[in-house]
Amino acid sequence: MENQKIVRIFNKNKVMTQEEFDHKHTDMINHLIDLNHEAAEVWKFHPENPNRIDAVQYHEILVAKIAQVEAEEAEFVAKYGNL
Repeated sequence: MENQKIVRIFNKNKVMTQEEFDHKHTDMINHLIDLNHEAAEVWKFHPENPNRIDAVQYHEILVAKIAQVEAEEAEFVAKYGNL
């Protein structure tokens, strides 16, 4: 146990390696980043946002884009198929 680092997590002593600590810390930071991205996405449609996006109109735009990309993908596969 000499090579393990003792760290304090949530006010409890727990023995873990530096690698375990780094992994857990990275997971926490990534989760924070994901939550911030999600909050920013929701803000786009929030009623208190003066520049909010109309969700119905945005959905229509996305559906049209999906159809366009699906058509492009089908054309690509038909043209280049099984190289």
